[in-house]
Amino acid sequence: MEVISWEHGTHKDLKGFAEDNGLFIPLEDFYYNVTFIKGKRRADESLDFSKITKLTVDEQNQ
Repeated sequence: MEVISWEHGTHKDLKGFAEDNGLFIPLEDFYYNVTFIKGKRRADESLDFSKITKLTVDEQNQ
């Protein structure tokens, strides 16, 4: 199970369940990749989320 959410908007029980049974990924860590400002800043598309998720899962299982 993976929960990808803004940390401050995630219910503490859901976050705890995800951490205990899978993975919680806070969107705050990827702010510039998932947000943009119209006419000023594009989202940074250089990040491959699948590699980060895989790395995080592998690290968590060690």
